[in-house]
Amino acid sequence: HTKTLILEKQLKDAKTSIAAALLKIKKGTYGKCEKCGKQIELARLLAMPTATYCLTCTKKTSRK
Repeated sequence: HTKTLILEKQLKDAKTSIAAALLKIKKGTYGKCEKCGKQIELARLLAMPTATYCLTCTKKTSRK
């Protein structure tokens, strides 16, 4: 049961991230880092289309 709950949360989180990415596409802001405003690296977007931060900002955030 615990595994099912964890999987359910992961799927809900993924759905939320995908919906946010689709909204950004409509607004014309998809691919821009939410922290610094620079373009997110293409390779990063290809690997993780729902990325909200560029690699530099992600590394800075994870160090804290």
